[in-house]
Amino acid sequence: IKRLFGNTNDRLDLAAPLKITLNLIYPFSLNTVHYLHNFFNALYHHIFHFDYIHFLYRWTSSYGESWSRAAFVLAIIIFAFFPIIYTQTEFQVSPKNIPLDVAVKDCNNVVDELKPVCKIEFRSLNFWNGEAISHSLSTATFQTVEYRIPQNFWSGFCVILEKILAPLQAALLALAIRRKFMR
Repeated sequence: IKRLFGNTNDRLDLAAPLKITLNLIYPFSLNTVHYLHNFFNALYHHIFHFDYIHFLYRWTSSYGESWSRAAFVLAIIIFAFFPIIYTQTEFQVSPKNIPLDVAVKDCNNVVDELKPVCKIEFRSLNFWNGEAISHSLSTATFQTVEYRIPQNFWSGFCVILEKILAPLQAALLALAIRRKFMR
């Protein structure tokens, strides 16, 4: 009678058909499904909920305490990271003594025989002769370079990114130097 009318200990398992169906669909156990769910949930939280701002603040200047690390990261940004990127992206380059808009007007008004003499080039910047480093330094200090203009989206994006990151790192350097002398 207890079995027919429902004893809590001997209650029929109403979820048994669902468990059987899930075992047919997924040949591994439900514990494995639960484990995989927890694994991917933890992976999602580690990737998307990681505190990147504090990590970068700690890595670039030790929370504003290390002026040497801040200076090192600033030097890497200006003299290595962005110049190497500028060697891989395309710029429109004219001679240094002629602004680019003047060179473009002159080259557009030239007859077809003199087009090869035109000095406008579409190329990446050279790292070894200092062209990429000088462009990086001028970009970091907000100087406009009239004879080197980014040609595509990625080179323009890198220039804008350097205009943000280099002064931000310089500010972290100034903060670290100030904290050093405040002690």
